[in-house]
Amino acid sequence: AVATAKPDGYTFMSADNAILAYNEHLFTKLPFNPEKDFTYVGGISRFPLALVVHPSFEAKTVKEFLDYVRANPGKLNYASPGNGSPHHLAMEMFKHRTKSFITHIPYRGAAPALQDVMGGQVPCMFLDLAAGLPVITSGKVRALAIGSAKRVPALPDVPTLAEAGVPNTEVFAFQGILAPAGLPAAITTRLNAELNKALQSPAVVKRMTDFGMEALPGTPEQFRAMARAESKRWGEIIKAAGVKLD
Repeated sequence: AVATAKPDGYTFMSADNAILAYNEHLFTKLPFNPEKDFTYVGGISRFPLALVVHPSFEAKTVKEFLDYVRANPGKLNYASPGNGSPHHLAMEMFKHRTKSFITHIPYRGAAPALQDVMGGQVPCMFLDLAAGLPVITSGKVRALAIGSAKRVPALPDVPTLAEAGVPNTEVFAFQGILAPAGLPAAITTRLNAELNKALQSPAVVKRMTDFGMEALPGTPEQFRAMARAESKRWGEIIKAAGVKLD
């Protein structure tokens, strides 16, 4: 709908990494082209995913986790909210980087997947901090590592994946604002300025930080470049894992 709307400054959408980075690789055909059919207004936020396990799981570190996986080939399962979700693809990247094998158990949504990890029916998953921070801090699941470039203030004792021995494995979800292609530059510039003003507000920054999120102020060009880089990065993982949704 947005891709075919008039670029008059009255139609926008909040788009996530599925629209901007995953779907062009997961589907054979899309009714829109994420590179050509939109004006990129600016980023909103990104939030890393954490590798979490049930508290009773024997591994306390990523190294111990990988030792367990390799000592028990084909025996470990992981949950996700569904095929092609950030949580699913995060684990596929982790598996690709560590040359390990863990069986995917897709659920119909994040809530039932997390429920079964908390209940011990499935031992592990990648969990986004925006939704998962309360269950991590309450001890209902244990975070082994965070898929961000640096540790997050909300979980200062949890190492990054790179610190835990898995470099080049940043896994995060992100959001930003799109408009139809051809939006006049003056409108784009004005809206980007207002968006950045909000994202740099101390109250907004604190709220995002409390949820393990990072505000993404910047130019439209920076947001577009990040989204296209993410598309390339995840396209390689999706192809290597053989994931398709059609």
